[in-house]
Amino acid sequence: MTAITSSGEDSIRKNIEISPILNLSKDYEAYFEVDKCVKWIVDNGYQRVALQFPDELVHLTVLVYNSISRRIGSARVYVLADSTYGSCCIDEKTAAHIYADALIHFGHSCGSSRKSKLPVLYVHVRPGVSIPQLLSDFKNIFADKASQTGILFDSEYADVAVELQQKLEQEGYSDIITLESKLLENLQETNERVEICRKIFFLTSTERSVINRILQVNKAFSKSNSDDSPPEISIYNPSKSSVIQTPSIQRLLMKRNYYIEKLREADVVGILVGTLSVDNYIEVIRHLKSILKQAGKKSYVVSIGEISAPKLANFPDINAFVLVACPETTLIESKEFYQVVVTPWEVEVAFGRQNDVADYFVDYRVLLPGSVEHIPFEKYSSRNIYADVSLINGVSRIGLNWQGLEELDAEEFKIHEGQSGIASYYSNEPQLS
Repeated sequence: MTAITSSGEDSIRKNIEISPILNLSKDYEAYFEVDKCVKWIVDNGYQRVALQFPDELVHLTVLVYNSISRRIGSARVYVLADSTYGSCCIDEKTAAHIYADALIHFGHSCGSSRKSKLPVLYVHVRPGVSIPQLLSDFKNIFADKASQTGILFDSEYADVAVELQQKLEQEGYSDIITLESKLLENLQETNERVEICRKIFFLTSTERSVINRILQVNKAFSKSNSDDSPPEISIYNPSKSSVIQTPSIQRLLMKRNYYIEKLREADVVGILVGTLSVDNYIEVIRHLKSILKQAGKKSYVVSIGEISAPKLANFPDINAFVLVACPETTLIESKEFYQVVVTPWEVEVAFGRQNDVADYFVDYRVLLPGSVEHIPFEKYSSRNIYADVSLINGVSRIGLNWQGLEELDAEEFKIHEGQSGIASYYSNEPQLS
């Protein structure tokens, strides 16, 4: 467990995994599409351009910076190497510090920053992938050539997925479907295509969002299958040519149910601001505050930049946190934190929504008015969330109410004179002879 206080040594000694293929400096211009970046800057006349890199690509920033700078005349570029929140989102806050008039985002992108105030160019760094090795690994995992298999891929692996599908069809695989793993755009279309696949081969190098993808695939698949058996999901990192261990869907859902129960136990809830670029983040914060107030919880809005255990430990009076962030970063494991960290969807499940946690949404915008999943307060479950028993400690959550003495109208009764005297002899008692 991370210490509450930190000297900063962990950040200095932080190990960053570097793709061996991207480490070849002679290929960097092709990987980073430098020609495309230069043309975009020059054609639009931008003068101050921010270059946003994820941690795993920081070691190549000097090469990219020099290559772009010497070809754009008097314009200047600045490197943003430390994102305020997730590296997949547009970091407008840091770009504003250098008064940037445009931004180039390198690496994996969640695509959720739809209303960016800055013009943005997305450069999905083209990964070097060994197709023969990928084909061999796929055949080792899925030997049945007749089974319908879906190749789920992040946007940077689009070309790789198409080429892999062609190779597999040449090898005799008759039912291969390729689909991009977007969580926002065309989500319904993607889910409908996933439903008919019993096997999923997921190409990704972003391991943090794997749990989100697994829950999304499980939700889509379970709606069209009566046996409730989850699909067979194999997560593959092409840059390492390795299969990532896939967590059990059932265990994931049990853990999320535990977090929801901990949220119900909390008296004070912190709403963590994890994005400034995704649409309607202010509206969903207001929505969460209303739900928590209705549930009898105190809530505070907390903005601390990138989420870490030492930062959250500075709020010992807060019993649980809900993270408002982009779909790829909103769901995080809470085992390294002192308090549980849940999603906006789980807040609704905890305090009124009757959906099962397996019917999971990671995009908070589905909870707002205008979405088919939005539930107004008046349609929430009328059950009292305290009129049950805690599943954690077995203690009843039934609230005890005390209203004081009953108030009576003076006209409903007459005032009579009471007894007088001392206890051994009252004035209205008969005298003893």
